[in-house]
Amino acid sequence: MSLVKLTRLSSNQKSFKTINFNPKGLTLIVGTSSGEENAGNSNGVGKSLALRLVHHCLGANGSKKLGDKLPEWVFRLDFEINGKPYQVERSADSKILALNQQSIKVRELQAWLNQIGVFNLSAEQKLPISFRSLVKRFARVEISDCIEPDSTAEEQPFEALVRTLFLVGLDVRLVSNKYELKKRIDSLRQAKKVWRDTPALHDLFRAGNDARIRADWLRGNLPRLQEQLNSLVVAENYHEIEKVANEKTQKLRDLNQEIEILKFRCNSIADLLIVKPDITSQELLSLYQGLEVIFKPEALRHFDVVEKFHRSVAEGRKRRLTADLIGIQSEILVKETERGKLAKDRDEIMQSLRGKTAFEEYRAVANEFAQQTQELKALEEFLEVDANIQKEELTIKEALLLDAQRAAEYLSSNPLSNLEIFYRRMTECLYPNSASGLSLENNTGENLLRYNFKVHLDGSKSDGIGHAKILCFDWLVFTHGANHTMQFLWHDNRLFAHLDPGVRGRWFSNICSELLSTEKQYIATINSENYDSMLCLLTDTEKNTLELSKVLELRGNMASQKLLGIQVDL
Repeated sequence: MSLVKLTRLSSNQKSFKTINFNPKGLTLIVGTSSGEENAGNSNGVGKSLALRLVHHCLGANGSKKLGDKLPEWVFRLDFEINGKPYQVERSADSKILALNQQSIKVRELQAWLNQIGVFNLSAEQKLPISFRSLVKRFARVEISDCIEPDSTAEEQPFEALVRTLFLVGLDVRLVSNKYELKKRIDSLRQAKKVWRDTPALHDLFRAGNDARIRADWLRGNLPRLQEQLNSLVVAENYHEIEKVANEKTQKLRDLNQEIEILKFRCNSIADLLIVKPDITSQELLSLYQGLEVIFKPEALRHFDVVEKFHRSVAEGRKRRLTADLIGIQSEILVKETERGKLAKDRDEIMQSLRGKTAFEEYRAVANEFAQQTQELKALEEFLEVDANIQKEELTIKEALLLDAQRAAEYLSSNPLSNLEIFYRRMTECLYPNSASGLSLENNTGENLLRYNFKVHLDGSKSDGIGHAKILCFDWLVFTHGANHTMQFLWHDNRLFAHLDPGVRGRWFSNICSELLSTEKQYIATINSENYDSMLCLLTDTEKNTLELSKVLELRGNMASQKLLGIQVDL
């Protein structure tokens, strides 16, 4: 495996404050104010930016904001791998990227970093680990990287667990096994859900019906539908014939109505023919005799003439009514003949349709048969898939149970004991009266995690103690971890800002002591107020060590004294 150390961070812009990292031990980058009122402060001078630029040169995804603000800037990181010098140059907008002056793409750089051997990635190809995902544990750049010691920004719980256990040297095979088995169960259940949501089955399950019972009913109903189809005789022109029959039926109704009207007229005429005259001859004679008293006799016609006229009128009316009656009766006869022929034709047409059906009716039965056949096929396939899924789920659950037993056996060996001793020693230096430790518990729940891993330090819900917990755990991974040969650890000021000065002082005192016997680099960026407040708690030797470790002091009173040497909001 390869040892990686940082040498220098520089830029093609003269205003940039080049950082020359100490080859071993402590490297301090201090951000300070001028000490004058309203002259600026140590925030925003470029301490965190320096760390961000190191990540930029080590294959991090490009920052659009960085590229937009500094389009002409190119940054260069010099570093060593097993004592051999390397350099990466990358422009702020990532249009320029070179490894040892050879143009390279970001993904190619990331692949090269995976292969150089800083992390033991060869044996764990299927795990979510890479140089980029692991180096963040040694150089936490985002605020969200500094919340919990066993995770960084945007990590899923499974990813965080694997990377943490990998870096402390614990067996991750059972972690990977449970993840893969649980994902398989999830995929099986999703496949089952997809089947249930298919158009042929969706309404069935939404109504709460049982698939097996429905399949049994379909198996019994389909033969009945088939028999019904076989018995149907389709008349291709069924509707045309039916239309003709309906038209003739309507004509029959119209003829019946016309005949009834004609019969009514016949009856009326017959009644008129048998009605007696309104006045008799004797009554008419009496009337004329009475008129002679009033009128002169010569003024009145002779009665015989009048009676003759009356008789002729009556006879003419009778002849006319009789003629009308004969004409109507003849018309009735014609229409009844027409009606009989029409009724016969209609009945013959209806007889031709007897026992036959329209194509639409046949098609409706055929469609129902096809739909139920398709539904039965889908149900049978679903039932088969469901049975296989249940069988495979049981097999997976047995494997999970066996893995849970193996995990319990593994935990019984107390694999964290040595690491926990060192971690407690670190935390006791900072908080002598606070309990601390590392816990690894078997997670038997139906989830993706094999273990519940926790880093403990009493009172760590407060920012200061929480950040101290991160400092101690990072140092544990850095100095006593596994599967890596990282030779630098970088802590930004945000991890020091909320520590009590005494805790901060004890941290640096302990770190300086630890570094004496190693070739490792510990890089810290710190505000001057945080730096100065702890100096009084250090020995003269420790103060001198810290002062000699300073490689750069950035000031906030003038843009030229900041890291970039210009005023820019990043």
